Amino acid sequence: MGCGKTSLGKLLARKLKFEFLDTDLLIEEHEKSSIQEIFNSKGETYFREKEYEVLLELSKINHPTIFSTGGGMPIFNDNLSLMKNNGLVVFLDVPIGMLYSRLKNDVKRPLLASQINLLEYIKVSLNERKPIYTKANLIVDGSLNKSELVTTIADFYKQSILEK
Repeated sequence: MGCGKTSLGKLLARKLKFEFLDTDLLIEEHEKSSIQEIFNSKGETYFREKEYEVLLELSKINHPTIFSTGGGMPIFNDNLSLMKNNGLVVFLDVPIGMLYSRLKNDVKRPLLASQINLLEYIKVSLNERKPIYTKANLIVDGSLNKSELVTTIADFYKQSILEK
């Protein structure tokens, strides 16, 4: 959350001439509700089920596509395995302080809305999720500028294609 997946994904897709899809937006379109409304009315478990369904559908796409996922997607339902079986997974490793400065005024994210101590929540969440995140195919320093990140990820992708 707040690491820049969507904005970076769009830039990377443009550079590689791939399609770009954001799984949260796909869920919102399908449900005709915002992520926050889904969390509030149907709960996190329902949302995680929708994420899994979207991931199953996206795994059927057979043209080059970059997906931006919610930060929880790789954590639940063995989604990370499904993601890795269908493409390359990148973990944008952003320092906690940077995440905090990006998220401290964010009112749209349901998991942040109820947090009294946002910095502590970010620390705890990241520490819980990091063992899964670090199983990605590529871990990049998310504090780099977007141009450097796009180049690093694109080069990794191109190299992985050459190795196949």
